[in-house]
Amino acid sequence: MVKPKDNPSPPLEISSMVVGPLSTNCYVIASGRKAAVVDPGGEPELIVSFLNSKDLQVESVIATHSHFDHVIAAKALCDLYNAPFMMHEAEKTVLDLSLNLGRELFGIPEIDLPETRYLHGQEKIPLGDAQLEIMETPGHTPGSISIIAGDSVLTGDTLFRGSIGRTDLGGDWNSMIQSLGKLLKLPGHLRVLPGHGPESTVELEKTTNPFAREL
Repeated sequence: MVKPKDNPSPPLEISSMVVGPLSTNCYVIASGRKAAVVDPGGEPELIVSFLNSKDLQVESVIATHSHFDHVIAAKALCDLYNAPFMMHEAEKTVLDLSLNLGRELFGIPEIDLPETRYLHGQEKIPLGDAQLEIMETPGHTPGSISIIAGDSVLTGDTLFRGSIGRTDLGGDWNSMIQSLGKLLKLPGHLRVLPGHGPESTVELEKTTNPFAREL
């Protein structure tokens, strides 16, 4: 007789909300009542209201890169939930540029980031009974990452539906194309959840994204 699995891990639930001055997609990834917030680009009160409505406890706050529109609400969330803030260590090289863009282009007050735990390479971040897999996908910025969460990949500003991120704000074109190649090698059924705009799938981007021809 086949015994049922004891206490199977709950599936990851991913919710999104559009926040901040550049309409950034902020994602809440939940495993049971434990949550990770990805790219909190503003409006912390909206993010907190959602977390409270689901009775979620934040275990980590993660930025796919350091541009101001992905980190505005990071300190507020980390302070409230006593949660660590994470981004890739290579973002150190463009951090001042990234944060200054908001002030220079949009008149946003100076952004105070929380103490940062810098990620190194392809790490796995625990979340409740599950884990998030970090992919290094530089190009938009030197330390841009994507996050594989269950049947989805959060691509930040590396891969959008039908497009890719810009490389003129601390990025590199050749690195961007290499990262695109890495993402398009993922299983086709994975949902692509970008930093801005509508979601897609790996298969759809592989067959329709015009930048895939660069590969």
